[in-house]
This record gives sequence, structure tokens and C-alpha cells, in this order.
Amino acid sequence: MRLIKSPHAFKPVYIAEVKEELGLLKKRKENRKIKAPVYMKKIIKEAIKRLGYTGTYKEIQKKSLEVYKEWLEKKKLGKLKKFYGSFKTDKNFVIKIAQDEEIFYGD
Repeated sequence: MRLIKSPHAFKPVYIAEVKEELGLLKKRKENRKIKAPVYMKKIIKEAIKRLGYTGTYKEIQKKSLEVYKEWLEKKKLGKLKKFYGSFKTDKNFVIKIAQDEEIFYGD
């Protein structure tokens, strides 16, 4: 999965495919040459739902980028929470190290 920085990464072809799956388009295209990646489909579906199933392709692209950024933040926080609080430190041990005269903190 690559990092997405522009709403144009969510191509209209991908949006049309997702809209077909949701049953929002009257015409269905039989054979699509370009298929949307699975992770993008999920993001686009969420964006369409947040817009209330009515929105232009540009609005869906912008909302998809917002949803993607929220998802990325949650993913980063999830990794951080995994290790948060896993190491216990002894306060007295830290004070001993700080006051130790043999440690040289060079200038």
C-alpha cells in the first residue's frame, strides 16, 4: 500500500466501481479493465456513506482523502498503544544514575 497525498489518487473509475457495488448507478459496465484496490474500495465506501450517498465524484474524492487520513492516524496510534506502558522503570534507579559521579556528560 502506498502513501496517498492527493484526492486524485481515488480515480473516478474506482468510485464508479464502488457505486456499482452499492447499487447507486443506473448503468452497469460489464467488463472493467481497471479494478480498484481493496483498501481503496473500503475508504471510498466509507466516504460515500458519510456524504449520504449523494455527492459528485470530486466531493467523493475529497472526502475519501479525509477518511484515508483519519484511518492512517488510527493505524499509527494503534502501533504506539501496543508498546505504551510495556516497560516499567524504577524511579530510584533513574535518580541513582543521574546522581552518579562516574558518568561524564561531556561539553
